[in-house]
This record gives sequence, structure tokens and C-alpha cells, in this order.
Amino acid sequence: MNKRIFLLTATVLLTQPVYAGTITEVESNSTVFTAQNIDGSFSTGVNDDIYNASQFDWEWSSIASLEGDGTYDYYSFTALANQNYIFDIDYGMPNLDAEIGLWSIDGNISDLLADQDDGCVENGVSFCSMVDNGSVHSYDPKFSWESSSAGLYVIGVARFSTSANDSGFTGSAPVAGDDYTLQVSRDLAIDVPAPAGVMLFALSLMGFVATRKVKK
Repeated sequence: MNKRIFLLTATVLLTQPVYAGTITEVESNSTVFTAQNIDGSFSTGVNDDIYNASQFDWEWSSIASLEGDGTYDYYSFTALANQNYIFDIDYGMPNLDAEIGLWSIDGNISDLLADQDDGCVENGVSFCSMVDNGSVHSYDPKFSWESSSAGLYVIGVARFSTSANDSGFTGSAPVAGDDYTLQVSRDLAIDVPAPAGVMLFALSLMGFVATRKVKK
């Protein structure tokens, strides 16, 4: 049994304007453990470069990079269990042939979950037919992901040709003249399995009510 819940925290309501706009990369964010945290930058409202930005149950963060300095760029965020995300590089080409990677963080341990070079994929399947106004070239990567558990995660940006491993990127990093916009959008309405204990309690309560009626 599932129930659909809409998640809007008091923190978001109190601290975030409806149109927070684009934030800027902050150095130094060159390792998975020194990643720039973007939790406070999510907003709702129209963004022409994010196809689902205007949907009621989605919010987004749009990060404009500084000019490349020969280091990788990493951004951290806190995800809920079973939450859907889309990571999208816009305006990377023609200067930056970007690659992106995703890691989970548990204390001082990082674990590579996914990486993407060109085009756009959803669970390993191409979905490039979806509207993506900000991507001017098929070399701009994009992929979707659903978190399996709540926790801290990191999305990173590198330059082709690069390989990703549990510790981060190895290879090329953005250089002078390289810039991009990283779009991170996420679904606020998630399916949460009802705990078995709650169901048992509900059944017990129904039985108690039925017994009371019989006695009366």
C-alpha cells in the first residue's frame, strides 16, 4: 500500500523565494568531499531551460559555473528515499564537452552511482526526444536518477575525456574558456511504502471498533 505525499519543508517555505534564479559556482569545490552544497538554492517556478520546472510538484536549482580553472566541479545535495532527480548540463558546448558523475557520500566514503558523457538517458535508456531547450548540442549530458535511500549525494562536472571512480573523476577538468549551467531538478511528490506496523495498527483498530459495535 502506497500513499502519495507532497514534501514542502518549513525551511524551504521560509527561506526560498518563488524565483530564486541562478546561483554561481563557489570555489573550492574540486573534490567530492569539498563539494559546494546546493540544498538552500532549490526553487519553484518557470525556467525555460528545465522542461518540468513549472510542474507543481517539482523544484530546481540552476548553477552557473565560473570559467574553468583546471579543477573538477562538485555539488552536494540531500536527497530523500525514492526521490526522482534529473541532472542536465546546458550551454556547455561548443567550448565544454562535459561529462557528469553522481556519488553517494557516507562519512569519508564515496561511492560512484552513475556517470554520463553525451546525450540524455533515463535508467540506461535514451530519452533525448524530450524537450531540452538549454542543451545546444548532443554532447551536453543529461540523465535521470531515483535515490534508493535518503542521504548526502554529489553531482560532479568534468571535461571529456574523463573516467569516474569511487573517489571522483580522473582525467580532464574544465579549463579557461569552459563554462556551463548545471540544472538539478527533483520531484517533491514521492511514493512512500506504508510501514507494516501502521497497517497492523489500523487493522487492530478496525477490529476493536467492530467488537465494540457487537457488544452494543
